[in-house]
Amino acid sequence: MKEKTQLDKIRSHLRIHGRITTIEAFSLYRITRLSEYIRILRHIEYLNIDDEWINPENGNRYKLYKFKK
Repeated sequence: MKEKTQLDKIRSHLRIHGRITTIEAFSLYRITRLSEYIRILRHIEYLNIDDEWINPENGNRYKLYKFKK
């Protein structure tokens, strides 16, 4: 069986959970270029994915990507 690519992992995660953050992508899959995979999913595969910046109190902001079916 063929191993999932990083793009496959992100696509699958979004379809199952509906959202992913840069922090989750790294901690779960060791993916550091989440924004590039989101770009591919949006502009090549035409998935409807919104994003927003999360600004926690510690000042280390990060992106949240939401998949809209």
